[in-house]
This record gives sequence, C-alpha cells and structure tokens, in this order.
Amino acid sequence: MLVSVAWAAAGLFLSLIPSFVTETLGGGVALAGAFAALMLGCAMTVQITCYRLKSLRAQTLGVLVMIPALAALLVADRTRTLGWLIAGTVSAGVGMGLAFMGSLGDVHESAPDDRRGDVVASYYVVTYSPPRCPRSASAL
Repeated sequence: MLVSVAWAAAGLFLSLIPSFVTETLGGGVALAGAFAALMLGCAMTVQITCYRLKSLRAQTLGVLVMIPALAALLVADRTRTLGWLIAGTVSAGVGMGLAFMGSLGDVHESAPDDRRGDVVASYYVVTYSPPRCPRSASAL
C-alpha cells in the first residue's frame, strides 16, 4: 500500500520536524507548528485541486514526490537552512495528499455499497498506523 510509505514520511514531518525547528534552527513553537500546518495544508490543497487524477497515478506521483521531500530534509539538516525545510515540507504535503487521495479512491471504488463504511473505517485504521512509528521511535 503506497499510502503507508507516504504516511510514514508525513509522520516524520509531523512528529520530528517541530523539534528540529525549535532545537536546531532556534525557531519558536509557533514556527514549529506552522511547519506541521504547512505540510497538512499542502496535502489538503492538492486533494482539492487534483481530484480528477486516476487513483494509481495519484498514488504513484505521491510517492515519487516524497523522494525529493526527504532529500530536501537531509539538505536542511546539513545546511541548517529554512528554505530547504520549507521546500521539503511542501513536497511532503503534496506527496502525502496525492498518495492518500489515490488510495482512498481505490478503496471507495472497490468496496461494495453495503459495506463501504466498514471498509473505509478499516482503511483509516491501517493507514493511520505508520505515522505513529516516528513518534514511538523518538520516545526510545
């Protein structure tokens, strides 16, 4: 499931990037929260604007966009620059939005009408599990 890969990367941005902003870049709590909001806002925007993409295409593009997002994050870590972090956050949001939208479209299309609610609920349980991994790992 490609959305699990996207959620894992998004979980990194939602759980560890705020600490990176405050501790490494010296930003405040508001700036740290702004990065989480930026990532989720980009995911929302891409879902609103690209809803006509076919499910598989959206998922594939979403995961492919995650590659430069994570590369930008590595560059931001090495250079300690806000610009690279912004670029990575926007790319991660776009990738997450596309992958999530595409995979949910697959679930919606394949679920029987009388069981659609059950299937979509199960989908959310499965796809919301990977974001917990970075938070759990950072607590160790």
